[in-house]
Amino acid sequence: MALDNRLSLGYQWRSSRWFIISCIAIALFSENFLYSYIAPILPAMLEDRLHVGKSETQAATALVLSVPPFVSMVTGPLVGHLADKMPNRKSSLLMSLGAEMIGTIVTMISPSVPILLVGRGIQAIGGNAAWIVGLATLADTVGQENTGKTLGTISSFFASGLLFGPITSGMLLPLVGYWITWMVAISVLVVDMIMRVVMIENKQSREVYDKKNTLSVEVPNDIEAVQANDPNEVNEQTALLHVPSSENEDENYSKPQSDMATNFKPISVPELTTPSENFYTFILTNPRALTALACQWTMAVILLSLDTTLPLHATRTFGWDTAGVSLMFLILQMPSLLLAPSLGMLKDRVGTKIPTGFGCLAMAFSLWLLGAAANGSLFFASIENKAQTITMVALTGIGIARTFVNGSGIMEITNLMKDVQREQPNRFGPNGKMSSAYSLTNFTWNLGMLMGPVISGSLTRTVGYYYMNMVLGTFIPPSSSFPDASLLETELHRARDVDF
Repeated sequence: MALDNRLSLGYQWRSSRWFIISCIAIALFSENFLYSYIAPILPAMLEDRLHVGKSETQAATALVLSVPPFVSMVTGPLVGHLADKMPNRKSSLLMSLGAEMIGTIVTMISPSVPILLVGRGIQAIGGNAAWIVGLATLADTVGQENTGKTLGTISSFFASGLLFGPITSGMLLPLVGYWITWMVAISVLVVDMIMRVVMIENKQSREVYDKKNTLSVEVPNDIEAVQANDPNEVNEQTALLHVPSSENEDENYSKPQSDMATNFKPISVPELTTPSENFYTFILTNPRALTALACQWTMAVILLSLDTTLPLHATRTFGWDTAGVSLMFLILQMPSLLLAPSLGMLKDRVGTKIPTGFGCLAMAFSLWLLGAAANGSLFFASIENKAQTITMVALTGIGIARTFVNGSGIMEITNLMKDVQREQPNRFGPNGKMSSAYSLTNFTWNLGMLMGPVISGSLTRTVGYYYMNMVLGTFIPPSSSFPDASLLETELHRARDVDF
């Protein structure tokens, strides 16, 4: 009865797939929301609260913004390893939210730049853990045949956190002040934490279901059936002539030796469990894993290169103000918000090879077009304001191409780990290494976030904006298809009817 009462308290919707996916989507949204939330209010924090000189604000801003990717890159593998050791992912999710909450509060009340850096570091650890464990929970919830569709659907939601974060904080700061602005960010975390407390992950729901079935088997309603299980009990189902087991044993001993040899079956010895394979050795020697990680790194380099060079290029070349620069980044984000669900379903149907290959080629061409628009390489670009129009077209092309490539690395890692777990369930230990796999995708992503500004900035200073785009554009296809383009394909024959 106690178990039935526990199941009746919203068990069905709390353990339902749609609710788990909603919890993970909100968790990833809040992580992106908080990551970008500080951007527009950081100069005011540094100058008004922390009394940083205006001449030092730019350097301090760069330092504060560079802490999260660096901390996430360093701590990601350890976070993934610890998450795989946890008995359930719900505890890991709550701990990551707690760390993110502590980091946000430290950031909010920081009296100096070093304390602000500590707060951003703690916030980055919590956000990175939320991302890693969230994706692992999502992989446990949906089947392999629905991975692309699910990632595409929720990516359009959590990617919007990068847009709404700075918009929200930038609007609230002059209206309600510093403290209320930060309380809004904390309230987002509180809502996220409540949803995670309510959520029942798939592993927990299966355990409760198994316990319920076990109880129903052990305590059946038919009392006579229970009595019949006792060999010493005499009831209406008991045979009149009962043959004791010793007679059966004597009969077996009286059989000829040849007959015994004929009927003899060797005792099956349980197969010894082989030691768990080193996960990182497997990843670093597996072509599919290397392809996925290379794809993640390349996309991070491209996106952060645009963030680093595009605002200054547009301001100096076209004389655009901050509103025009914001419009450019909106154009980059909108295709992902609109096309991600449908492209996710496409990857589930045809695999990742064709969409990713098309996206890489389209992005390479669009990057060249972006650099050529103001370089004079296009004879028609100098007519009136054609260069600005071509720039917008190129940005739209990059946004669309990015949507084709986005999620391919994560999807390939997910399918690879599920294939391994299906063929050899204990290859990486009883709990698997899904969180560790996602920590490596996060590691390469954050590495690209650190290297992107360095690569693009140095190339722009040495060879110019046009050739910087040329270098990045020619680098995309080989790096995203390494070591063989066919390795990115998630073939249709791998799809199973098994619902993970």
